[in-house]
Amino acid sequence: MTLIKPSNFDSTTFTLKVTGLSKTSPLVGNPNSEGVTPNPDGLSDVVYKVLWELTGTDTSTTPYVVSSKSGSTLLDTTGLTSSNIVSFSSLTNDVVSGWLINSDPFISHKYTICNNILETKSVEDTSVPW
Repeated sequence: MTLIKPSNFDSTTFTLKVTGLSKTSPLVGNPNSEGVTPNPDGLSDVVYKVLWELTGTDTSTTPYVVSSKSGSTLLDTTGLTSSNIVSFSSLTNDVVSGWLINSDPFISHKYTICNNILETKSVEDTSVPW
């Protein structure tokens, strides 16, 4: 499926706030379709799921129009080793946001927010001729 870039995408700024991190592993030995491998390389303190809120602000009009969307994303833990893992205590909103913000699913989330903003800007003419 090809996504169509909304007309207000370039005038919309996005902020991703991480609202939670889950270290609950999927069933051991059962990697799922999203690439989540339980206890990769025998590691502990692995983040498997990120809960987030994405906010878009369209700055092309005054006042600015804002729309938000919340969700969660499973992280691909295949290939995670002791040499490339970021310790849980070292994680920040910026680090975790960087894992997500430009991924393909987030482009779709950004487009959804832009389209929601466009819907709030449009005015439907419901006048009657009498």
